[in-house]
Amino acid sequence: MQQLIAVLGEENVDALKKRLADLIIEHARDELENYGDYLLYPPDMTDLIKETMTDVEKKVAKMYKDAVIEINKDYIDKMKNYMAQQLQEKELRSKITEYAKKLQYWGNEHSKEYQISQKLFEILRETEPNQNIV
Repeated sequence: MQQLIAVLGEENVDALKKRLADLIIEHARDELENYGDYLLYPPDMTDLIKETMTDVEKKVAKMYKDAVIEINKDYIDKMKNYMAQQLQEKELRSKITEYAKKLQYWGNEHSKEYQISQKLFEILRETEPNQNIV
């Protein structure tokens, strides 16, 4: 290397290093451009990104759905607790029982009235399980 520097001169060594680096880069670029296979083929990467985003969207949608269900469960439990407190009043409880019985007889077992009556009976049983409710 010392002999090459002596022949070329100190001032030309940096230019030679730069030119060698440029030649190596150009050669690598030519090989990549003329090479038929890619390590990461761009269309494949686009498909992979789309698939990943679809998976992410599904997972986020499920998380959101689960969160909404959990919030609704909490709300329903709070409403049941509130109704349980309100239903402890005997007069109100007997009125609800009477109303539920009327609804039950107004329709058949597939009607809205009947379904509502069954929900009311269920709530009445949950709030005072020792009672014998139809």
